[in-house]
Amino acid sequence: MLTRSMIEQMAVNDSSFKNGEKLYDKGSFYELKRTEDSKVYWALCEGSGKNPYKVSVDMSDESKLPVCRCSCPSRQFPCKHGIGLMLSIAAGKDFCVDEIPSEIKEKHEKAEEREAKKIAKQAKPKKVTAASIKASEKKIEKQLEGLDLCRKMMNELMTSGLATLSGTSLEKFRELSAELYNYGLPGPQRIINRIAESVANFRDSEKNEDKSKEFYAGTLKHLIHLNTVVKKGRAFLEKKLADKDFAESDDILFEELGGIWKLESLDKIGSFQENARLIELSFDETEDNIKEEIQQKSYCMNLDTKEICVKLNMVPVKIRSKVRLAESCFDMIRVPVLYKYPGTDRVRYDNFTTSKIEGSDLNELVMCAEENFEVAEKKFKNYIKNTLHEKELMVLLPAAEVFQTDDSVFMKDAQGNMLELVMGTDHVADINTLRYLPAAFANMKALYYPPDFDEVKAIFGKMFFNESKKGIQFQLYSVVTAKKIIRIV
Repeated sequence: MLTRSMIEQMAVNDSSFKNGEKLYDKGSFYELKRTEDSKVYWALCEGSGKNPYKVSVDMSDESKLPVCRCSCPSRQFPCKHGIGLMLSIAAGKDFCVDEIPSEIKEKHEKAEEREAKKIAKQAKPKKVTAASIKASEKKIEKQLEGLDLCRKMMNELMTSGLATLSGTSLEKFRELSAELYNYGLPGPQRIINRIAESVANFRDSEKNEDKSKEFYAGTLKHLIHLNTVVKKGRAFLEKKLADKDFAESDDILFEELGGIWKLESLDKIGSFQENARLIELSFDETEDNIKEEIQQKSYCMNLDTKEICVKLNMVPVKIRSKVRLAESCFDMIRVPVLYKYPGTDRVRYDNFTTSKIEGSDLNELVMCAEENFEVAEKKFKNYIKNTLHEKELMVLLPAAEVFQTDDSVFMKDAQGNMLELVMGTDHVADINTLRYLPAAFANMKALYYPPDFDEVKAIFGKMFFNESKKGIQFQLYSVVTAKKIIRIV
C-alpha cells in the first residue's frame, strides 16, 4: 500500500518530490488506468514537449518498492512524473481497469527475466580454484602483517605517552595509519585515525582541564578498541588461515577488520527476517569527520523479535546537497526482508511499505519493553563486557512513574527501581525542562509533543555508565504513551 511517507522516502531529493507534488496538485495526469489486480498503474502526463509522457508504476513484486517508468529524459528514478502518479494512487484517484499496454508488459517481462538470471547466478556455487585459495592466503598473511604494524604503533604510543606526540610525530602517526589501507585493514585504519584526531584535540585543550580530560578519555577508549581488534583479529585470521576457510564470517570481527557485507552473503548465511514490523523510536544525525560522511541512525523496535535495531544511512559529505537524506518515519514500517548484520544491532532493508500506527500497535510496543530496570541493567553490564562494543546500550524501559527530587529527575519502574534521566551529558534538574523541551526544536521537521508524564508507559533511550558519578544513567530519547510516541531526539 502506497503512502505519502513511503513516496517521500523514495524521492531522490526534496525538489524531485516537490515537483512531483506540483504535477499532482495541478491535475497533470489523465487517462488514468490500472490492471484488474491493481498491481500496475499507468497514465499520460503533460510535459514540456508537444507529446505527453507515458508514466507507469509497477507494484507486481510486493517484496520490493514500486518500479516507476517514464518516457521523459530525466535520469532520476523515480522522476517527478513517477512521484506524481504514485501520489495519485495513494490519494485514491479513480483508475479505469484496462489491459496492460504491450510496451509496459514487455519491460515487466524483461525485468522478471533479469531477476531470474540473478537468482540463478547467486544459487550457483562459487568455483574454488588453487589460484583463488592462494590469493586468499596471501591477503590474510598481509592483514596479519598489518596487525603487527598496529601493535607496534600502539606500543610506541603507550611507551612515549599521549602528550609527547608533537605536530611532526603526530603527522607521522597519521602517515603510518594510511599504510594500513595497503594491508587490507580499513577498520583498524579508521580507529587509528580517530586516535590521532583525539590526541590532537587533547593537546590543543591542555589549558582547559575538563576538555582535556574528555579527549584523554576518548583517546584511551579508542586505544582499548584497537587493542581488542588487533588481539582478537589476529586469532580470527590465523584460524581462517589454518582452516582454509576464506568465506565471509558471521563474526563481528569480519566488519571490525574492514569486511563489507553484501546482501547476497547475508542471505546465504540466513541472517534475515521475513515480514518484519518496525516502529521507529528515534532518529539521529551526526557528521563523522574521519569517514567524511553524514551518518543517520533510525532506532526501531522490532515488534516480532522484541529487539532494538538500528538502520544506518551513510552519505558522503561532498554530495550531501545533491541527494535526499533519509527522514524520520512516524508510521509502521513493514519490511518484506529485513537483513541483520552479524554481531551488531544493525539492520538493512531496501524495500518496505508503511501503515498508520494504531493503538494496538502501541500496546504491543509497550509489551516489548524490558521486564524492569534491574533486568535492563544486567543486560547492559553483560553487553559492555565485550570490548568491541560501545559502552552504551539503547533500551526501551517500562516506566511506572517520572518524578523530581530537589535537583534531579528520576523514573521508577513497577518494582521501585530508579534511574536518573539526563539530556545529552547533562542531568535534568527540572521536570519542566522535559515538558516544554519541544519549543527548542521548533525548526525541526519531526513532530514533538509536550510530554504528559502521568500517561507514560515506556521510555526509550541510551543506558550508559557515568564515569564521574560512578553510576548508570539513562539518556532520554523518546516517550511512549497509550496514544502516541513523543520524540525528544
